[in-house]
Amino acid sequence: MPRAPRQNEPASLRRDRERFTALKAQLAELDFFVRGSLVHLRVRCGKRSCACATDPDARHGPYVRWTRKVAGRTVSTPLRSDEVPLFEQWLANSRRLDDLVGQMHALGLRAAARALKARTKI
Repeated sequence: MPRAPRQNEPASLRRDRERFTALKAQLAELDFFVRGSLVHLRVRCGKRSCACATDPDARHGPYVRWTRKVAGRTVSTPLRSDEVPLFEQWLANSRRLDDLVGQMHALGLRAAARALKARTKI
């Protein structure tokens, strides 16, 4: 439930609350997000007669895999080329989420510090 600002609220706290509200609005604009990273691999096939066995530039790929942690273990999933842009966007959304939440947390810490400082003046 939104909290109504108090009449005697300091201007600095009011500005921080406005910034916090703006950050919440940006959160609402985010689409799907996933954690992890994309790994681009170029691999050797294992055939001695294949050019990839001796020439690093002739290796097969690139193959793209989405890598993430699940229950403390690394899980890697191959992606088709048409899926890569989608996962790039979802990973970017995850980074944006982390940034927004970090800014919101900093504003909360600042408000808490002000509240504690005001308490000690009583």
